Amino acid sequence: MDKFLKLARENWIITVLMIVIVFLIFVQIEPNENKIKDNAFLDISTIEQEVEQDSRQAFEKTPSMIVVDIKGAVVNPGVIEVEEGTRVSEVIKMVGGFLDNADQLKVNLAAILEDEMVLYVPYVGEEESEFLTDYNEKDKKININKATLEDLQQLPGIGPSKAAAIIAYREENGRFKTIEELMLVSGIGQKSFEKIKNLVSH
Repeated sequence: MDKFLKLARENWIITVLMIVIVFLIFVQIEPNENKIKDNAFLDISTIEQEVEQDSRQAFEKTPSMIVVDIKGAVVNPGVIEVEEGTRVSEVIKMVGGFLDNADQLKVNLAAILEDEMVLYVPYVGEEESEFLTDYNEKDKKININKATLEDLQQLPGIGPSKAAAIIAYREENGRFKTIEELMLVSGIGQKSFEKIKNLVSH
């Protein structure tokens, strides 16, 4: 009988110890599982943020494109699309370079091209010509993105104050994207715009 009680007591102790061990193992594993889940969530969140940031940076790095008209003594004259900020020297290379009889001394290779600009490369012996024109070649419209104070005052209804306001707006907000944007300039309303809309370009 004593042996049976001793054996039962020993088995009970072993059983309790096993229960304690299992409990401790469970308590240890559960936080680790939660930690793994938390880490997995953080990893996914971090990846999503990185992808979003990369996408935003890629969009911001996408260059704006402009269109310029290349004429005169170049190998392949014509209309060409280039990145905003492109210099004359770069676009000359894009169209095949100068012809042998091009008057290169009259070309400002460091100039930066702008949208809708005409780049004219004169021939040797040709009278000096503006290759970076401030006016629309066909209609001689005043380019509101490059016109001086004096140029703007040639427009009907545009005096010194309104001309100065146009230039101030341009300097503060950047180049005009459309001629209709002139109506955002202080002092130029619908009536003023109607008088000049066929006389300006951007």
